[in-house]
Amino acid sequence: MKIQQNSVGIIKNYDAFIVDVWGVIHSGGVLYKNTENAMKQMMEFGRVILLSNAPRRAKKVADFLAGIGIKPGIHYHDILTSGEAFLRHAKQSGHKTVFYLGPEKDLDIFDVDLHDDFSQDLQGKIKITRNIEDTFDDAIVTGLTDVEDLKKDIPILEKLLQKSIVLSCINPDIVVKVGNGHQFCAGAVAKEYEKMGGSVKYFGKPHGEVYAMVFEMLNRVEKDKILAIGDGMETDILGANNAGIDSLLCVGGIHEREIHWKGVDEFLGEFKQRPTFVAESI
Repeated sequence: MKIQQNSVGIIKNYDAFIVDVWGVIHSGGVLYKNTENAMKQMMEFGRVILLSNAPRRAKKVADFLAGIGIKPGIHYHDILTSGEAFLRHAKQSGHKTVFYLGPEKDLDIFDVDLHDDFSQDLQGKIKITRNIEDTFDDAIVTGLTDVEDLKKDIPILEKLLQKSIVLSCINPDIVVKVGNGHQFCAGAVAKEYEKMGGSVKYFGKPHGEVYAMVFEMLNRVEKDKILAIGDGMETDILGANNAGIDSLLCVGGIHEREIHWKGVDEFLGEFKQRPTFVAESI
């Protein structure tokens, strides 16, 4: 499969775009080449929804993106995060208390004072507990407690398993690219829990619920006119394949080293899912 330089010659054939954030728009806060121009061009052709596996509120992602020059109304229309997807689930389920496993920075996922669309949907403040001995309605993982050491979370996972808790994973990503290195995400914790015999409910790509939500946000654009853009074969491309829409794999993200070492055809041959297009960047 030929690797295009960017998406410029591709996006003109579509009316809507589902765009990943980390690994496509930026890596560690540094914009990829041509990002701003490509996103502006997509805005000219149709509706642009950012779909992120970030375990936090969309407003936090929007604020971060604005800080690096990517702004609503100019580069995209709306954002859906896996954090928002879980909030819908929590609201529908009437959750009152949730056990939290993850880093301090994502503890504000349930705050009702962020002045975003979901604040009005949360009836009262959902209580967060980090005490495994408490009684709770659900248990969520947003990432590793210590990004350097997954083993530190094993004792908590063992106790959740003893309680027969279904763990809600608020970021299915296993790893993301950070500069020249990688950082493990909540998906890695969830996979470890499954290896131990535990059950996990995932919120985010590649799982179908988030795509159903995005399709509603796209106002019923025909599927053959929707293009998903991402850097993850197991999340973005698999999710697009399952949802029945075309996809573009950006090779400058999580799979960059593998693709450059093996070549794109050998790399893609390792997966059942296939992108419609491959490009160096967005």
